[in-house]
Amino acid sequence: MSRILGFLAGVTTGSSMLYLFGLEIKNNAAQASQILKKTSVSLEQALKPKEYKITEPVKVQQRSDVGETMKDLWNEEVVKGATWTLNFDFGKWTRESFNSLINKLVK
Repeated sequence: MSRILGFLAGVTTGSSMLYLFGLEIKNNAAQASQILKKTSVSLEQALKPKEYKITEPVKVQQRSDVGETMKDLWNEEVVKGATWTLNFDFGKWTRESFNSLINKLVK
């Protein structure tokens, strides 16, 4: 009887171990499969070409001739000169000029 019980115990233990190892391998394969699928999806998204939205083309303003361009440049220079004149401190310039003139006369 002990031989039969020993045989059954060995078969039961062996088949239990085989079943548990099979479950472990199956779980590991499922986890590896999920990780590979997630990696595949993230790589596809990273390597996927970006879609650009097509917008209206930029409208370019063109001048009718060179004369208009020269007028605009001239007006820009006139505006710069007027701005400089309005921002120039004539009082300070006058004081410094008179002070330097008086210093030259006193010496």
